[in-house]
Amino acid sequence: MGEDKALLVYNGKTFIQSIGEILAQLCTDVFIVAEKKKEYEFLHIPVEEDVIKNIGPLGGIHSALTYATTEFCFIVSCDVPFITKELIGYICNFPSSSAIRIPAFNARFHPLCGVYAKKCLPVIEEQIKQNNYRVQNIFHHIPTAIIPITNALPFFTPQLLQNINSKTDYKEILK
Repeated sequence: MGEDKALLVYNGKTFIQSIGEILAQLCTDVFIVAEKKKEYEFLHIPVEEDVIKNIGPLGGIHSALTYATTEFCFIVSCDVPFITKELIGYICNFPSSSAIRIPAFNARFHPLCGVYAKKCLPVIEEQIKQNNYRVQNIFHHIPTAIIPITNALPFFTPQLLQNINSKTDYKEILK
């Protein structure tokens, strides 16, 4: 992308600002995990630095669970600007005793938009010790519920879980 995706603007707000506002309506403790704290001071949301730097999304999940003060943590990446409180509620309330609950749309898992139990930390830490940083690999070791997202859901939109990963993706949503 060449720039911080969290600070991209859509409908007059940065991605991270929109996501933070939605989470604040639903969650008791909202914070950002980032490499650099200063860039997000304008949000007035606590920012925690990565516990282990430069290991990608698994490091972000690890940090979020390390800092979490609750048994479960809803984790979402900064590049999902179309997420809604209805989707978050659906994932959080999905009937499952699994330690991880993540949505799937069109046979594609979205591990950076889901519920993770704090008890996942030992498995994640073991994966990190083994230099195995792929988030998908923890699903082999931790009970994971895959939540189907379909057009039959009342809050469904095709872009609901769309990641903005490139300048082309960003230009498309601005049209």
